[in-house]
Formats: sequence, C-alpha cells, structure tokens
Amino acid sequence: MSSFGVTSMAILEVYFRFLWKMKGSGEVLRSEMFATFSLSVGVAVGLGIIVFGIAYMPFHEGLVHKRLLVAPIANVPYFARVDVAHQLDHSDKFKGVPYRLFLGLKGVEEEDPTNELENFSNNKLQQN
Repeated sequence: MSSFGVTSMAILEVYFRFLWKMKGSGEVLRSEMFATFSLSVGVAVGLGIIVFGIAYMPFHEGLVHKRLLVAPIANVPYFARVDVAHQLDHSDKFKGVPYRLFLGLKGVEEEDPTNELENFSNNKLQQN
C-alpha cells in the first residue's frame, strides 16, 4: 500500500512539474538545481559502492578466504599476489602494512629494504 502512495506522489509531481513548465514562469529555483546536483552525486557514489561490492565478493571472499568457488581466477599470477598481499596484512610482518584489495603489493616494496617481502610472497605462491 505504501508503494502505491509513493508512486501516486511521484506521478502527481511529474504532472504538476510539466504543468508548471508549460504555464511557464521559466525560472529554475536554486534549491532545484542543488537537488538535481546532489542527486547525481548520490547516484555516482552509490554506483561506486555497488561496483566495489560486486568486485569484492568473488575476489576477497572467494579467492582469499576460499568461501566461494573461483578456481579459474585462482591461478592468475596477479590474483595470487593479491592473495599474498591480504595474508601479509594479517601477519605481523612489516607492521601490518595497509592492504589494498586491487593494488596488491604495490607500494609495499618501498617499505622493504631487504628482500623479505619477496621471500614471503614466493613462499605463499609456492604453497598455492
């Protein structure tokens, strides 16, 4: 019943807006421009969150934690390094460097004056 009410209000709003435009004061209120702009920004942010969530599920839950079956992508070297980067985040090595889901180990190499990171990642890649 509430969806009927919301739909009715939307139909009335569209009808009266066209009526208002046709009778024509011709001026657009600043509040209307702000509402349109904020709506477009809100849609862009919402879509970004949705896209990240869609990408997060198979990669993080499937590849890293093995909760989903993602066998075809598990053998891709890039995704194997993403898995290593996630495990590195949960280890005590390198003071728990911040994990970047889709960037993998990029930027972590700068914090590793020795080749300990390379040894850690090679060991993890050989285990997979």
